[in-house]
Amino acid sequence: MRRQQEILLQNSMLKKGVRRFRRNAFFCSLMSFGLLRSLSVLLHKATLGPRTSQQKNVI
Repeated sequence: MRRQQEILLQNSMLKKGVRRFRRNAFFCSLMSFGLLRSLSVLLHKATLGPRTSQQKNVI
């Protein structure tokens, strides 16, 4: 009987942990996606700026 209760407790803990982990993973993926997007935008601007100025200089 006691062993069954322990197993049930472990299962519920695992379910809670999985739920929390999923929520954290979701937030982490959102954050990393936002960071990657902002980084790519910054890189794009950084690479675009000099190029356009160089093209203007060439013209």
